[in-house]
Amino acid sequence: MLIIKVLNLPSSLVWVLSLGCSLLISMASLICLVLLPVIFVRGKPSKGIVDSLALFGAGAMLGDAFLHQLPHAFGGDKHSHSHADHQHHGHSGENHSHAHSLEDLSVGISVLAGIVLFLLVEKVVRYVEDNSAGGNEWSHGHHHHHNNKKWKDDSDYHDTTDKKSKAKLELDAVPNNSKEDKVNPQRSIPQKRIGKSASRDVKQDLDAANGTTADVKTSQEFPAKTPSNLVFGYLNLFSDGVHNFTDGMALGSAFLLYGSVGGWSRTVFLLAHELPQEIGDFGILVRSGFSVVKALFFNFLSALVALAGTALALLMGKDPGHSSLIEGFTAGGFIYIAVAGVLAEMNSNSKPTVRTTALQLTSLVLGMAVALGISLVE
Repeated sequence: MLIIKVLNLPSSLVWVLSLGCSLLISMASLICLVLLPVIFVRGKPSKGIVDSLALFGAGAMLGDAFLHQLPHAFGGDKHSHSHADHQHHGHSGENHSHAHSLEDLSVGISVLAGIVLFLLVEKVVRYVEDNSAGGNEWSHGHHHHHNNKKWKDDSDYHDTTDKKSKAKLELDAVPNNSKEDKVNPQRSIPQKRIGKSASRDVKQDLDAANGTTADVKTSQEFPAKTPSNLVFGYLNLFSDGVHNFTDGMALGSAFLLYGSVGGWSRTVFLLAHELPQEIGDFGILVRSGFSVVKALFFNFLSALVALAGTALALLMGKDPGHSSLIEGFTAGGFIYIAVAGVLAEMNSNSKPTVRTTALQLTSLVLGMAVALGISLVE
């Protein structure tokens, strides 16, 4: 592979180009603004489109973890991906020994550490919710929030039925006073006022009952915004921030070692890599309960972490390389969010119809295919 080194750039120009390209890549998160007219249907986010974007993001995460980050972490930039120089693993052709040192297993350990840490963070957040004053207001805990939602819907239904029955009894009771009004005209005015007041109260009860029914229907159309759902959104932001940090380090190293040619080529690759990733991340955040504005804002903040990685690479003044431990840790976080977060929630919330399953699989595989295509081009 021919690498053109252009090392005669002034240090100030290297900083400007590196940080400028890093900011350009961070702006890719705002590409989701183009999707807003598609996502919103009748003024509300479309559940089908948001679910498709979330599954696309899960597929892109899994593809990025298994096809991009883990190969980099295990192979690094020192390997040419050929099978002729794997003698350092101790796999000799004669005895086929499988002795591994702790250093050889460090990447795998970092992947497991990422999965365990993300699980621990989720458990801690849910524990705090369940034991805080605010958490007690959310359907008595959220580690079983799907069952609690069903119980809440059933309770709302019975409350609605009771209100309607009470309202009907009050309506039946109001006309009975009309006979007494004819016998005793002096009581007619107060009774009429009472009748109007009762009718008004009955109307309010009916409106409240209908409102409760409407709320139940709305909650069934789109997942409730619960802290348990938000946990996976924040975990996604954290893992994406770590991933963007490593990308920023790689970009700064490219400008530092290979000049403008290597830096711009790396920028183009990172743009192609980040565009589908940011769209998927946006879908995951909205699916987790973030508002559209907050999803755009936090997604952009997460993308800006790349600037810190670029600055660190330039300050070090040498090639920091791809930290295999950071790559493995990020891959573990991506795997956990995609499997334990997005896929698990889709299976528990969506009805297993043929059409829904086909759409979900298509979105998931499409995200994986994009990650595969980018890895092959790289």
